[in-house]
Amino acid sequence: MRKTGLLALVGGLVLGLAAVCVAADTKDAPAAPPKAAAAAANNDASSITVYVTETGKSYHADGCKFLAKSKKATTLAQVAKDGLSPCSVCKPPQYVFATGTDKDKNKLYHLAACKTAKGTQAVMSLEAATLAGFAPCADCKAPLMVFVTDSGKSYHRAECTTLANSKSKTGMLLEDAKKSYKPCGTCKPPE
Repeated sequence: MRKTGLLALVGGLVLGLAAVCVAADTKDAPAAPPKAAAAAANNDASSITVYVTETGKSYHADGCKFLAKSKKATTLAQVAKDGLSPCSVCKPPQYVFATGTDKDKNKLYHLAACKTAKGTQAVMSLEAATLAGFAPCADCKAPLMVFVTDSGKSYHRAECTTLANSKSKTGMLLEDAKKSYKPCGTCKPPE
C-alpha cells in the first residue's frame, strides 16, 4: 500500500526526475530557503523550454538572433541528453548534472565532461541546482550562479538572508553579475 501511494504521489506531481532527486537527496543538506525550494521545483529541466536550429550545435533562448531561419522548441533536459552547448550570445538557462555528496558531504553539480562526477546524475537547470543547495564542482570548473534583485546593487548567494524578503530575484552567472553588481557584504559571495 505504501509503495503504491508513493508511486501515485510521484506520478501526480509531474515534477520530473530532477525534482525527485532533489527531494530524495536533501536529508543531509542544509535547508533551502522556502522561496528557493519552490523555485527549484519549478525549474525542472524537463519543463524549461529552449530552442534549437536544424544545423546548430548550441541551444538558445527565445528571441535569439540565431533562431531567425530555423527554430524548434525542446527542453533543457533534451539538449543535455543531446550534448548541446548554451549559446554564448543569448545565454539560455544552463544545465548541469547533479550528483550525490562528496567526501565532505557537499552536494555537487558538474558539467557534462567532468571526469570526477560519480553516482546517479540528474539533469537540472543551474538555477535549480543552486537553489537546492548543490555546489559547483571545482574539478570541472562548473559555473557559479548568484542572485540579484530588481532594485539592488549587489549579487548574493542563494541562501543570503538579504534575499529572504525580496519579492523578485534573478539568477545569473557570477561572471555576468560581476560586470554590473558588487558582492553582498552579508553573504560574501565570491568575487
